[in-house]
Amino acid sequence: NADYANLVDSYYDVATEFYEWGWGTSFHFADRWAGETFQQSIIRHEYYLAGRLGVQKGATILDCGCGIGGPARNIARFTGANVKAITLNQFQVDRGNAISTREGIRDQVELI
Repeated sequence: NADYANLVDSYYDVATEFYEWGWGTSFHFADRWAGETFQQSIIRHEYYLAGRLGVQKGATILDCGCGIGGPARNIARFTGANVKAITLNQFQVDRGNAISTREGIRDQVELI
């Protein structure tokens, strides 16, 4: 129903900045190896997933539930692939596309 959709949208409008403050731009966890920082573990995990999926340079891949697109940007840089990333919240779309533009990767990563 419309009330639930508005509630969810409002939640992500507020929570996204807290997620970014706590996790950076990648809203997921990964196991940490000895001597690794939290951020290093996140990036290693994203690179591992890209490798397991066989993502190739020039491929176009889809990231569903992308948040603000941190993993999409990291995987695009790592592999040379193009990423279309979808999320249900317009605040996240706008924030992610702004970060992609700032980082000079907007031509490879598009949040929708």
